[in-house]
Amino acid sequence: MQVLFHSSIFMKENDLNRLLEKMRSFCAWRERSEIEVRNKLQTLNVNERQVGQVIKQLIDEDYLNEDRFVASFTGGRFRLKKWGKMKISHALRKHNIKEELIHNSLHDMIDEEVYVESMKQLAFKKYSSLSDKDAYTRKALTLRYMYQKGYEPNEVEKILQEFKLD
Repeated sequence: MQVLFHSSIFMKENDLNRLLEKMRSFCAWRERSEIEVRNKLQTLNVNERQVGQVIKQLIDEDYLNEDRFVASFTGGRFRLKKWGKMKISHALRKHNIKEELIHNSLHDMIDEEVYVESMKQLAFKKYSSLSDKDAYTRKALTLRYMYQKGYEPNEVEKILQEFKLD
């Protein structure tokens, strides 16, 4: 029989080992959350019992580690995508990460001075790029952009006031 991952068929030991290898390489490519692995296994039509077995094995072998995932996700989204803490926090909640872990990660991975400086640079760059608009419109569009990026509204407003905009 050719169907290896049909949900109504239990896998043989050999098939389970191939699936584990596939999921090990999936997790080795970049840090993954348990939700991402679970979704990948569901696309392969693996039944729930076997999904649990595979995830437990990946955790035992340290291919799947929530702390590493959160640290990698937080650092990457802040440094590379310039996301604010609110957007990062929301995205981590979608991965079913515990609130305490989210809070600790945001506190440990993002230096407050670097965060504020990044916010200032991003806001100034956006504001400057809107040179064809009047000052009120430029400020409103910059505020909207910064909110979309996940920065705290009161902090963004303080920064825009510091610019002494025209």
